Amino acid sequence: MTSTSSVTNPPHPDPLPPGEREVAFRPVLKRRARWTSLAALTIFLLLCFGYYRLCPAVGYVMAWTFLAGFAPAAPAAILATRTRRLWLRAAADLLGFAAYFWLSGMLPAWKGYWLGA
Repeated sequence: MTSTSSVTNPPHPDPLPPGEREVAFRPVLKRRARWTSLAALTIFLLLCFGYYRLCPAVGYVMAWTFLAGFAPAAPAAILATRTRRLWLRAAADLLGFAAYFWLSGMLPAWKGYWLGA
């Protein structure tokens, strides 16, 4: 009887040690991350502009006021992306959404109250 043996190829010698490999590709990864974030920001701004143009076309009162919630919600969104704790990320997401939702929704009411419209 013959026994089957698996033939393994010797490992290919890597010209860069593992620690230096990540350092060598860091500029490439930074460039890719920069383009990815720029593309995401561009898509986000185009969607905001599209929503802004759509609101008056269909007679929706909100129009530009949905933009008012982004600034107050930004600190919570930044905290949610930078933390590693799951409970803190969930709490920051909830707080950010609540800030965005209520401030962008209440702006027309506050505007009418303060300006007497």
